[in-house]
Amino acid sequence: MAGYFIYSLDGEAFTQLVTEPTDAQATALAEHLAGEYADDLAHAGWPTAVAPLAELIKTRLAAADWYGDLSDEQGQVWDAVVRSFTYEPGEACGLGFECTDYESIYWDCAEFAAANGAPLMDERTFGCSGFRCPPEKRSQLERYYHLMTPAETRTLHEQLKAVEPHAKALPGYDPEGLDEDDEAVATQFFLGLFGPVADMVARGRSLFVQLDT
Repeated sequence: MAGYFIYSLDGEAFTQLVTEPTDAQATALAEHLAGEYADDLAHAGWPTAVAPLAELIKTRLAAADWYGDLSDEQGQVWDAVVRSFTYEPGEACGLGFECTDYESIYWDCAEFAAANGAPLMDERTFGCSGFRCPPEKRSQLERYYHLMTPAETRTLHEQLKAVEPHAKALPGYDPEGLDEDDEAVATQFFLGLFGPVADMVARGRSLFVQLDT
């Protein structure tokens, strides 16, 4: 089952990273990028040496707009920085990346939620709007993720509360017998979305969605 992979990051660490990143954090991200994407960096016209690349990354992390001034090639390189939040570079930044137990929801679950009280689940936003990304740079061909601050994650949770009674009214819904192997919309909603987002809110975490096409 795929569509949207539901992950999360430590909310305080993520907020700090995108407001006041440290030299050490920028360097950890730059070392990964310079090691794995040297050709892409050169093609995008960005530094390939770690020190100047770290300065570029540190400045952009704290910027109010991550993508508006970037070419397509540069935007793809920046997307690689964001993807690195999910493994060793992100660990070095203290981001505490976590997968959810159910791991992903499919398109039908997101469409159901969007139609029943959760506009943040709309396909034009959820999973493909990036972070600090202007609308013209949000095409699904360019941005394959969606990051929410802890406050935005709380807003999504409130919207999902409005969807909850509609999900309970779906045929076959059994509150005592939800099966992780079941891909019904109600099961996806409660095990893959509503429950995980509630847990993120309780722990002050940031939602990190990755689009799977």
